[in-house]
This record gives sequence, C-alpha cells and structure tokens, in this order.
Amino acid sequence: MTDSQHRQPGQSPDAAGEALPDGALDSRAQPLQPGLPTGTGLGKYRILERIRTYHHAVVYKARDGMLDRLVTLKQMATDLLDDPIACGNFKREAHFLARCSFDPRFVVNVFELIEDEVGLFIVEEYVDGHWLDSLVAKRRVGPKDAPRLLRTAGAGLKLLHSLSIVHRCIDPTNILVTPAGVGKVANLSCAAHESDATRPPVITPRYAAPELLMELGYDDRVDVYSLGMTLYEVCIGRRAMEQFIAQVAGTGPAGVGQWIDWVANLNQALPRADSVNSLVPRTLADVIERMTAKRLEDRFTSIDEAIDTLAAAPSERKSSPTIQPAAPSVRRTAPAAARAPFVAPTQDRQPFTSAPPSAQSPPRDSASAAGPTPPSRPATQPFTVRTAARVSPGQTTDARQTTTAASADPSVHQRPAASRRQPRRPARSPVPAARVIPRIEHVPSAPEAHESYKKRYPRILRSAFAAVLMIAVATYGGKWAWQSYFHASTGSPARIIFKLAEDAFRSGQLEESRGRFRELSAMKLSDPADVALQRAAGGWLDLIEAHRALDRGDYEAVQLRLASAREQGAESFRIQELQTRMWDKKDNERLVTEGMEALARDDFTAAERAFAAYEEQVGKGGADAESLRDALESAKRDYRYRQSLKESRRYLLRDNFAAALGSLGQAEAIRITSETRDLRKEIIDAKNRFEWILTGDEALLARDYNLAVSSYERASETSPTAEVEAKLKTARAHLFLEQAKSAIAAGDVLASEDLLRNSLYNADTDEARRQVDRYAPAFEAARLAKRGDAALAANQFEEAEQLFRSALPQLPESARKDVQDKILQARRGNAIDRGDKAVLRGDMTAALIAYREAQRIKNGPDVEEKISRIQSLIP
Repeated sequence: MTDSQHRQPGQSPDAAGEALPDGALDSRAQPLQPGLPTGTGLGKYRILERIRTYHHAVVYKARDGMLDRLVTLKQMATDLLDDPIACGNFKREAHFLARCSFDPRFVVNVFELIEDEVGLFIVEEYVDGHWLDSLVAKRRVGPKDAPRLLRTAGAGLKLLHSLSIVHRCIDPTNILVTPAGVGKVANLSCAAHESDATRPPVITPRYAAPELLMELGYDDRVDVYSLGMTLYEVCIGRRAMEQFIAQVAGTGPAGVGQWIDWVANLNQALPRADSVNSLVPRTLADVIERMTAKRLEDRFTSIDEAIDTLAAAPSERKSSPTIQPAAPSVRRTAPAAARAPFVAPTQDRQPFTSAPPSAQSPPRDSASAAGPTPPSRPATQPFTVRTAARVSPGQTTDARQTTTAASADPSVHQRPAASRRQPRRPARSPVPAARVIPRIEHVPSAPEAHESYKKRYPRILRSAFAAVLMIAVATYGGKWAWQSYFHASTGSPARIIFKLAEDAFRSGQLEESRGRFRELSAMKLSDPADVALQRAAGGWLDLIEAHRALDRGDYEAVQLRLASAREQGAESFRIQELQTRMWDKKDNERLVTEGMEALARDDFTAAERAFAAYEEQVGKGGADAESLRDALESAKRDYRYRQSLKESRRYLLRDNFAAALGSLGQAEAIRITSETRDLRKEIIDAKNRFEWILTGDEALLARDYNLAVSSYERASETSPTAEVEAKLKTARAHLFLEQAKSAIAAGDVLASEDLLRNSLYNADTDEARRQVDRYAPAFEAARLAKRGDAALAANQFEEAEQLFRSALPQLPESARKDVQDKILQARRGNAIDRGDKAVLRGDMTAALIAYREAQRIKNGPDVEEKISRIQSLIP
C-alpha cells in the first residue's frame, strides 16, 4: 500500500472509479475484491451476504450460530496479507474498537479478532440502519437532522478523543444512522494515536482538514473539521455541494489538486449553510462555520465545545416571532342580506335541523309569532359561537364570495337577518334540546286525587344515629391526631421511604436514593402531605440524574436536570452546589485540553503551566493530575523519540551512517518499535550498498571489470537505482570489450563479434565501436570459413578449399594458421578422393599418383595403407 491515497471530493469508498466532479476519476480506485461466497462458514459464523467494500477490506453480514445473532464480518483484502504494515494496521483497528467497547452507544462495538487460514477478520456488531452517505444521496436527511447527528456522532468522536484516538477519516461513508436517528462512528482503518504523525492510508479531500492535506502537525480537531463538512453537506444537500466543488475545483482529472489548493488557501471559506439553504437555522450555521474554519485558532478546540455551543444557543423557534392567524371577527356594517349564511360545525357536531315531517307543531303563542324561533338543537351538541372565516393572504373578505357546503344544503338552518342584528352574546353552557310535543286534539279529564300521609320516624332513632356518627368521627380523628403527633414516621409509608432516600442521598449512596425515590414516585397516594412528598421526590430524582450526568461529563443533561429540579422546588443550595461543581469540572477540563493541545504542538512550557494550574484545583473534578504528569512525560519521550528518528533519517540522506545509527540508538533507548527496526535495516542496507558502490568504482578505475560488475550487482540487489544500473552497464561493457579482445587474440573471431555487440548493448563506447569497424572484414571472413567447415564436413573438398582461400586474406594473424591447416586438409581429402575414384575405374597408376600427393601433404596410416595395397596390385 502506498503511503497515502486520495479520494476525489465526494467519492465513496464503494464507488471505485466513479467520475466526480465532471469526469475527474478517483485516484484511489481499487479493484473489486473477490471476497467469499454466500454460505461460507468461518467457525461459528455463517456468511449471509456481502454488504460493503473498503480500500483494505470486504464487509459481510453474518450470523453467529452459537448466540443466534447477526454480526458484521470485516475481512482484510487477500492481496494485503503479505504486507506486514497492512496487517498491523488492520489489527490496530480492532484494538482501537476494543478500547471503545465499554460504551458502544455511538461507536460500533467489536466482538473478536480472528486470524484464520483464509485471512484476518474483525467481528463487529451488526447495526440495523443506513449509511449517512446513502441518506444524503437520497435526500432523506436535512437541517432538522443535523443537531441530532452532531450530538450522537460527536459523542462517538468524544469517546475516541478521550482515549487519544483520532479517526482522521470522518465522512458520510463512515457514519451509520440507526432507525432512531442516532449516528454511530464506524471504520477506524485510518485511525491513529494522537501522537502518531504518519499519514493515513486513505484521505478524502472533500472532508479532510487543511492541516491533514498539507501534511502539517494535527490533532483531534481534524475530526471536528471533517464532521463539520459532513454536517454542511447534510444541511445544503449533495447536489449543492457538488456544484460548489465543481465551481472551485473545476472539471477534469486535475480536480483533486485544485480542491486541495482551495482548502490550503486560508483566505477562502465555505459559504454559510443558511445562505445556501434558507431552512438551516442561524445557530446551526454558526456552529458549522466554526467547525469548518480553516485556521485552527478559529475552529472549536474540541467536539465538546461544538456540542455545548449548539445546546446553549437559544432556539430560533422560541426566539423568533411566530405568525398567528387573524382573530375571529364579525362584520357589522354590511347589510343582513349580504352576510354569509350560518355554517354548522362539521366535526363531531350535528347540524341544526327542523322537526321531523311526521311531528306536528304545537300552537304558537304571541311570543313565538313575533318572529321565527331557533330550531331545536340535539342534546349532544354544545352551544357554539360563530366566528369569522379565516382569510388567506390575498383573499377578499366580502361575505358574498364565501360559499360553503352548508349553504348549498337546504336542510341546514339559516338564521334570520333580524336575529343577527342583536348584540353578540357571550358563550353559554350547553342547553338541553327542546322537546317536540305533538298536537293534542282532546284534553282528558283530571284523575281522582288520593291523599297520602307522610311517615314519621321516632326522634330517638335520629338521635342514636347522630351519636354513633359523632363517636366514630371522634375515635378515628383522635387516632389520626395521636399517630401524627407521636408516630408520624411510622404512620406514613411515603414519609418512611422519603426519609430513607434523603438519608441515602446525604451519605453519597446515589443509586440507593434513586431507587427509593422512584419507588415513592410509583406509589398511588391520596393524602395531601404524601402527594407533596411525591412531588418533591421528582426534584430529588432530577438532582440525582444531574449528579450522574456530571460524572459522565454530559453537561447538557446536567443543565436540563437542574432546571427541572428548580421547577419542582428542589433546595436551591443543592442546585447551586452542583452547578459550582460543573463549572469547576469544565474549567479543569479546559486546562487539561490546553495542556494536551500544547503537548500536541510540542510546547512543553505551556503544557507545564496548564497542568500546574490544574493541580491547584485537582480536587474539583476532571482528570487525574498524576496521569496528566505521566502524559506530559510520555509526550516528552515521544518528542525525543520523533526527533531522534528525524535526525537519523537526515543523516541517512547525507550518507553519514555512523551518525544515523547513533541517533537511531537514542530513539531505541526510549522505545523499540517496528519503525526503529525498519529504519535500522534501512540504514544497514544503505551502508552496505554504499560500500559496494565504492568498491565497484575503485575496481572500475583499476580496470578490474569482473570485480566492478559483481560489486555493482550486489548494490543493485540491495536497492536498485538508475545510478547503480548505469554504472553496472558501463562495467559490463568494458568487461565484454576485454573479453572480445581476448577472443581476437585466441583466433575466435565470431565469439569476439558477439562480445563486442554485447558491449555496445550495455554501453555505446567509442572503443567498442572502433573494434567493430576494424574487424568487420574479419567477421565476414570468419563466416566464410565457417561455411568452409560445413563443406569440408560434407566431403565437398574443392568448395571448402575455395572458401578457405577466400577467407584467408581478411582474417587476423591469430586465425590464419587454423584456416591454412584446413586448406591442406581439404587438398589432402581431395587427393584421397581422386585416388579412390581411380581405383574404382581400375586406373591403379592414377590412383597411386593421387595417394602419393595426399602423402606429401600430410602422411597418415590411412594413406600408407592405400599406397601399400595399390603397390601390391601393380606387377
């Protein structure tokens, strides 16, 4: 894996090679990992489906067969298994997740790390939700979701930062959103310790902070910037974000570099979120603007400060005036005929209707004849007062333009105009419906009167009843008064529980006190004193929850609980005491933050000053002073360690190997790590390479070309460079030239030609070129001699002799004797061939002459035998 790879702005890790912006290809596109097929078993886990691909791993959804639960399996890419650095980074990701496992609410939890023959696997919890990148792309999140994402995802970053872990790759592709809207931080493949100055394996330029892109010193504020850019995209939308990037970075493959240049320019800033999207609240836009500030002094010092700032800001919904509809009114100047008819209510009310057709009306008196009477109202319908219709903007208020369903219905009663001119009466309570009495045609006679006498009870019974009642009241009243005065604590269970809970709170046993107050709150009480205690228990519970929130550093929850406790009448001095503790703790945390920031920029004087101020207030909450001192000493050791490594590398570049090893020894005295071991090996290899090159140079000057070639080859095996390769070719060219000269001297002309051409192939030297030009005729003659050898082997003695004689004049002196011997061999062979042919013809005399000619050229047993046989045949 390279030292660092860049994503195009907006490029997700799954979209390898996707164009953005406008065809600018992603420079970190990775080939699709083959992965494992569905159904593959890995111990107790069974792979269900493949759900995601990263630059270094493939992610699967799996099931734990032992515990019957869904999990996430992250498999390291198989092509990285032979890379020890990649394997170490993968295991480090699991270690970081394990350190966060005590609070898995906002960071993905880890279960185990598996090292199998198939590869490396991290088993994580399965989160039933969606990636924020997908929600942003589908426009399913917006400004209303940004505050909750800041609180939850920011809480995950807060947990990482509290463990001195920097994520370094916060973007929508690394945040999971649960169905409840909670953001969980995932994928710690780029995470590192806060003091680790190495670059992450992958950088997403769109969300990366300027100090990370420019390779400057950084701390956990790079995560604040990245989260701010993520929330900025959530608020304005993906399309607006891509349009802004295209406007700034242009189009084409150079978009990444232009975007990095824009980020590095501290005089240019993002447009405010509320100026791009008017739905973004001003307070949220202010927080995002500070989170995405390019200058560190303008950015929030921690993610806590961003969360607290947004929580402390007044809500715009409460502060801004709301537009209320116009108050109901009745026009009184318009004529009665022009007014809109009365519309009966349509929700859970029945309209006014006349009597049923079958009913007959009773005779009307003079009062009813004066005008029409209102119709009967159903008994279930309350009395209502008609209000003016609500007018929308731009609509006329003329009653003649108002049409309703009720006016079109003839069954709906319309109140006469005369009755509407009367003054408007206040609303009255509902009246019962009027009974419709049928018309009576015949009045019956009155029934007979019967007298009934009232029964009278004896006065003694009433007196006895009153006496019993008074005795009972006196008995129970006296008992209640006696127990309230002498046994008040034992008479009321609510008082007992309240007293025990209050004593537990004062003794610091908050959990016991919390349980008793909850028990009291769940009781069903009727006595007013007990009910008052029950209400007071709510204030005590808020105080206890405020204590718990303060212990875990959730200051927003502390403020909310204290406000609730104040409303429920909790004791003010306890509220003030808890507020003072909170302010002291926040002040101490600020001192700790300043000290840690000073340590991050290697300003040990400022760190000493901040930690000394903290030690004066160490009893008021915050971190442990001893641990801060240890952190300071550890930071100093880290600084000396980094400086020693930096000096060692600087000496290594100057080829001062002794000084480089000395500085490396100082770093190893602090700690021995894989980095020091790799650097030591690099220094030793560089030292050996330097010595081999020096030996080769000396041998080249001394014309010991064999030693020069072997020395340069050893140096090239250690670390091949263009310089070493050039020297190696030069040494080989001279070696081949010397070997060609030796071959010429030995008479091997064709081998000399091959060696000269090899010399020119390695290095085109003037001497080799002169040798080629000088011996070019000799090379042609040597090829003729080679053809002569072939003819001689085929017993074509005359042709062979002719070829040898043609090549002889052009050959060097060292090769002529061999050719002359071959000419004699061809003549002798030709004479023997003539003698053999003469014997076949029977011309013994010609045969004897030919054999004697061959004997004169070179005598041999074969010729002597032939001559003896011929002489025995001649008489």
